[in-house]
Amino acid sequence: MAYPSKEQIKSIFGKWTDGDQPGFFTHVADNVNWTVESKTALGGTYTSKSDFRTATTTVMGDLIHPDTPFLLRVINVIGGGDEEWAAVELLCDCKTKNMTDYKQTYCWVTKWKLLSDDAEGKIVEVRAYLDTALVDKVVDEHQQQKRS
Repeated sequence: MAYPSKEQIKSIFGKWTDGDQPGFFTHVADNVNWTVESKTALGGTYTSKSDFRTATTTVMGDLIHPDTPFLLRVINVIGGGDEEWAAVELLCDCKTKNMTDYKQTYCWVTKWKLLSDDAEGKIVEVRAYLDTALVDKVVDEHQQQKRS
């Protein structure tokens, strides 16, 4: 048994790139421990897939313009295969509802469950790093727009 290879990890994250967020999240354990290393509205530790999705992707979904969906593109994967941890560098390039550019770079440090003969890889822990100033900017602009 081993952990997902770099290519398998790219393929799993590629589901999000292709607009299939639900397909990506089938590879995240229900009881994932997901920490967004940020002091922004999105920051904190979430102890389930449901909590993470509600608190972060729902918030970002409210901010992002529907014509430029929130898609993540894999830039690089470090680790995988015989390593329990893999760092996944991601890029998002979309616009907010008020047409502000949201060009965000992420690094998600992911811990994987061992592969078995009958199961694909599952992410059991994530430490997510991002440009927090950019998050603050788009959240503040969105709140100002809602008040006007």
